[in-house]
Formats: sequence, structure tokens, C-alpha cells
Amino acid sequence: STNEVYIYIIGGNGCAGKVSFAKIVDHDIGLLGNWQTSNFNLDGTMGPGADCNTDGVASGGAFIDGNTVYLIGGNYIVGGGAGSSVVSEVRWNVIGANGEFTQNWQLTTPITLDGTNMIKRARFATQVVEVSGIKYVYIFGGVDESGSLRNTVYRKEISKMQEPCLGVGCWSSNSNNLPVSMRNLASFSSLLSYDAVSCLNGRYVYVVHANKVYGACFNSVDPQWFEIPNTEFLPGGIYKYRHSSASLNEINYVIGGNGQANDPPNGPAEKTIFYVMPQITGLQIDVDPSTIFINGEATVEVKACINNNPFPNCLTNGNAAPD
Repeated sequence: STNEVYIYIIGGNGCAGKVSFAKIVDHDIGLLGNWQTSNFNLDGTMGPGADCNTDGVASGGAFIDGNTVYLIGGNYIVGGGAGSSVVSEVRWNVIGANGEFTQNWQLTTPITLDGTNMIKRARFATQVVEVSGIKYVYIFGGVDESGSLRNTVYRKEISKMQEPCLGVGCWSSNSNNLPVSMRNLASFSSLLSYDAVSCLNGRYVYVVHANKVYGACFNSVDPQWFEIPNTEFLPGGIYKYRHSSASLNEINYVIGGNGQANDPPNGPAEKTIFYVMPQITGLQIDVDPSTIFINGEATVEVKACINNNPFPNCLTNGNAAPD
């Protein structure tokens, strides 16, 4: 059914070879159905089982395009934790009926600029952005096979994710890298603007790392990054590593993670959630019909301009709030 939506947990430390999923049964309150274990494991084996001492992936990046799920890079973990290595592999699978996958996980073109030299990356942020009508997946920062932190940014057209790397199917390197090298970061996209230039025909992408937030206007594939004024997203003195970030209906969330200043490898986890609401610039209320008789009915539609976009022009330039 087109109305069925699922949430997935793909690999990760603790049970790196397994994939779990649950149906979102109530979209208003976020109620989930029972969690299920997929029959298709990340190491190519089949069967749900309960054994987590198998090969798998942790610290990678995942995104969905239609019914296809992609898993990018990360640490390939051997024997449930006996050893691991940073990889360049890109895996994909197709969601079928009732949220289950339709086949074993497939390998496609790895992270590479030329098809020969592989780019190994883990603990980065992954973001899907549409620029001029074309959807791209981006990789921000992370750590390479030597353990060094990186500030590099890579991108690839989603429509070419399953093509062989013959020039057009390879990844591209952005010239505007992140301002600093970082790992264990998170990102989200939003209309919310904190710079003086309106991001027409594009969206902002924000990267949250340590006690800093960096943003860029993705009205081009290679935008310039800038630092967000302190405390605009996070309260003063708050640090974030190994966390998650998300944006839903222009409400932006920073979720959990390690809140210590130096990102210790076994630092205590936090369950705090911070969020930023969109700022309303103006409202437009339409009533149809405009004259209502007793016991009559009318349709009322309210549109909101948000995040400093000028009213009423934002109602027609793509920056109106979704509701």
C-alpha cells in the first residue's frame, strides 16, 4: 500500500549484520507497530535468527530513494566485533510488501572519483539534497582508514547510484569542503536561514558538530559554508557528537548523542532532544465560499510564510510552510 511507511535500523554496533524494521501505524503521534527482523542480512546470508556474531556494517550512512534503500561506507565488522575495517562499499536493496526487502543486499559502484582509487569513509553525515531539479546524495566529513578526521564533501546523482563508474557514474568532490575536519556529526536540511542572503530556489543544509553548527545554501551543488551564530540551534555550553539530526515540517531536531566536550570513545550517552520551530512571517487565509449561510459549510485554507521569507511572495516561490 502507498500509505504504508516503515522505519529501519540497518546494522550498527551490537548487531552489525542485522536489519530491523517497524511500521509507522499512526503518523500523528508516531506510534510504531512491532519490530521485525529482516530475512536479508548485510553479510549476504538469509534468515532472521538471533545470532549477532556475524559480519555486518556500522558507522555508515543510509538514505532511501523511492522504495530503494542505500547503505554507504562505514566500518565493516567481522564476527560481531572481532575486527573491523573502514570500507568504500555501497549497498542497496528494494523494499517490498509489508516492509520486507525483496532480495539479498547488492553491491554497486563504491565511493570513488575515478573507478580505481577507492575512498574509505566512516562516521560521516549523509544528506539528500535536490539542486535544480536533480537529487544528489552528499557525504560530509568522517574518518578514513588511517583514523584521520576529514573535512571533505562528496556527492553523487541518485539516479546514477546503480550505474557503473565510467566517468558519469562516479562520485564528485566538492571544492567547498567543511570549515573543519570532523567525525560523528549529523546533518539536516531546512528552509531556515541565518545568513543575510535568501536561499531562493534551494534549501539550506546544516551540519551539527561539537558546539558548532555550519550551514550552506544548496542552490548550487558546491555552496559556500558559513558558521551559524552561537546558540541559534543549541543552548550555550552544549556539545554534540554521535547524535542524530532531522527536520520534519520545518521543525529541526538534534537528538541524543554524546554531550562531552572532547568526544571520548566510550562517553556517556544522552537522551536529550533539542528542537527549533520555524518563525512565521505572515499568514494568508482563504475561505471558499466567502459567504456562508446558516448551517452551510466552507473550506478554509491557511498558508504560512516562514523563516524570514518575505510575505506574500513566499507563497508562490516555494518557501511556504508545508501545512
